[in-house]
Amino acid sequence: MKILQLYIGKSIFGTFLITILVLTGILCLGNLLKVADLILKGMDPLLVLKFFGFLIIGLLEYAIPMAILTATILVFGRLSSDNEITGMRACGVGLIHITTPVFFIGFGLMVFCLYLQNTVIPHYGFAIRKLKSEITLLAPDVLLQPGEIISFPGYTINFDRKEDGVLYKIQINQYKDEELASSIFAQRALLEFDRDREGFTLKLYDGTVEEIPDEATPQIRTTTAFGEFSYPISLKELYDNNKITDKDKRKKDMTRSELLRHREELTRKPDLSDKDYEEISRFTTEIHKRLSLSVACLALVFISIPIAIRSHRSEKSIGMALSLALIFFYYIFIAYATAVASDYERYPYLIVWVPNILFIGVGTFWMAKFIRI
Repeated sequence: MKILQLYIGKSIFGTFLITILVLTGILCLGNLLKVADLILKGMDPLLVLKFFGFLIIGLLEYAIPMAILTATILVFGRLSSDNEITGMRACGVGLIHITTPVFFIGFGLMVFCLYLQNTVIPHYGFAIRKLKSEITLLAPDVLLQPGEIISFPGYTINFDRKEDGVLYKIQINQYKDEELASSIFAQRALLEFDRDREGFTLKLYDGTVEEIPDEATPQIRTTTAFGEFSYPISLKELYDNNKITDKDKRKKDMTRSELLRHREELTRKPDLSDKDYEEISRFTTEIHKRLSLSVACLALVFISIPIAIRSHRSEKSIGMALSLALIFFYYIFIAYATAVASDYERYPYLIVWVPNILFIGVGTFWMAKFIRI
């Protein structure tokens, strides 16, 4: 019996690893295009890989439940179609003993996902946001792309093309109190970065400066031609405006302990308004959603085993189709609960548990029927 359980456990775990690699790759396809674009724009590849690694960690909350579901359906579907389960039961091995390895793996993944959902993913999700906000300081030249209007505090820049670090047909608009104050046009410009990477200087060549001396008459301008002109650009203000601190954490960026602390602070307020109740409901829904997504690793095992046995299919296409159908059904409830998270009268924090309860209930009922047969 131990040999059979080890055989099934290895099959499930091996298929799970392959499936999670495939699913993670599929989920990363859209981000791969963004990563390739950043590298082509000249961003440091190590910085891009760091950014991509954070993204992969965030995708695990969806990939792990899908992977264990798909692995279970594929393995037990093959065992059923090859009549191996019938042979095991004919030799006196009960269905409970046959399925013990997959329930053990599902329970282990549930515990792992509890830690992942409540600690690791929020931490790295917030790290992604901070990295995005700091990207202008770490690689400011990536901002300057041809055909795009790049906005900085007080001015905008656009140009036609960039070759070997030289910008051609560049225009700089400078604003004062959100009103256009001057425009600079140049045939070409060179980039010179500061040592501390907090700004850069545009060396402009062969251009003109158009100034608006009177805001009441913007159509009247004074024009000055120049052969060479240095235009310093500071990124410090842009960085300070976009800098993200711990105070800017969103609910999905908070660990479980932080969510509980913020919810506790709200509930202790003497006079709670409707907005306070809505905010408490959002925090409660986020806490329960993470728990539900973790328990899904085990709940999906309950429903996938009888479905695989009843389908008698070993084809991978059938297994993937069944997995996608169950995952789609599951995430409908998660998406709906997230959409109405502030509506405490609908109890959104209970809605996230509906698919788990259905999967475990229906799966247990089917398993009991198979055991009696």
